[in-house]
Amino acid sequence: MRLQHPWFRFVTVHSEDPRGPAQRRSANQPACKELRNGKVATPGAMEATMSNSPTTPNPHIPASLPADVHYGFTRYGLEQMIHHIHPIPLGRGFTAAFMSKNWPGLSLSDGMNAAKSAGVLKRNRQHFAGVGVRVVVKELHILHDGSTRVVKFTRRELSERAD
Repeated sequence: MRLQHPWFRFVTVHSEDPRGPAQRRSANQPACKELRNGKVATPGAMEATMSNSPTTPNPHIPASLPADVHYGFTRYGLEQMIHHIHPIPLGRGFTAAFMSKNWPGLSLSDGMNAAKSAGVLKRNRQHFAGVGVRVVVKELHILHDGSTRVVKFTRRELSERAD
């Protein structure tokens, strides 16, 4: 079957073949791929790496939090929260899913208001949101009473990051 729309003029849909792409694979083509380092990647080999199992640390949340912290953000978590301000993830529900997965009970507007009041955001005209995370910010903690705490990089850590 050939699609008639001009965008699809080079696409052919095989509706007569009910088998999926795995069954259409020829018999001599292996089901695994040899990588450059000589290891073999099987279909289930990356499952543990890609899943959000408890053994995989969440890069958005600090590894260890004090007892008085309700929500914790790493620098990467703050950057990803800013990234989710865009209208496409907001409109499609990706932002709500991202926030509920990483910080259950916290909305995007509450997280952004806390980051703004803590002073961890700076103006960034290169980013579509117009804001970015200050260079010295390592973590942001939202405490149980609603106040915030900012953990900053030391001078040594900043110089190591620059290298």
